[in-house]
Amino acid sequence: MLHSYSIDFPRSKVHIGIALVAVAVGWAGEWLATYLFGLNAFGLSPFAIATGLYVAFDRWLWKWRPFCWLHPVPDIAGEWKGEIDSSYGSEDDHELVPIEPNGSRLTIAQRWSKIEINYRNPESSRSRSISARIEAGTEIPKVTYVYENEPEGEGLQTEQQGHGGTAVLDLYDGDERQLRGTFYTDHVGGQSYGEMRFEQTNS
Repeated sequence: MLHSYSIDFPRSKVHIGIALVAVAVGWAGEWLATYLFGLNAFGLSPFAIATGLYVAFDRWLWKWRPFCWLHPVPDIAGEWKGEIDSSYGSEDDHELVPIEPNGSRLTIAQRWSKIEINYRNPESSRSRSISARIEAGTEIPKVTYVYENEPEGEGLQTEQQGHGGTAVLDLYDGDERQLRGTFYTDHVGGQSYGEMRFEQTNS
């Protein structure tokens, strides 16, 4: 389920901008109807216009040009394929071992106001985000999210019980768009940590 996420950019700037555009569109529509077409029109309610504009911006416009130039928030929605190395199951607490089989995926759904980050390895575990933050005002944007994990399949992670964790991923934009970073868990039997590397396969 999509949930709200925080950003290091004042969303109020967008809200004010939408309100001003709504008033301008309402006035312009009434003027056109009255003076150009001779209609006795009251015009559209600025509130109705603002509501429609916000819904459109929240779902689609925020990621399209020129609207995406109004804010720094990156669009990370889509499918991401990668791999994870974890301290869980390692004989040495300071050693990371690959989560097998190598079939880790992130599926991210994102709007301007909400997001959901789902992780799944079909034969080990799956998780979903319950809170998130995107820091975009830096050279390398950072995505931090808290998740709930459930064992799944017949892989290594089925030895665990359900647990929570936190992932901190850096977004690298280039020929191959990547999310790379670390995670920490609080599963029963002791905390674990690891590294995550994902490459976007579609958007």
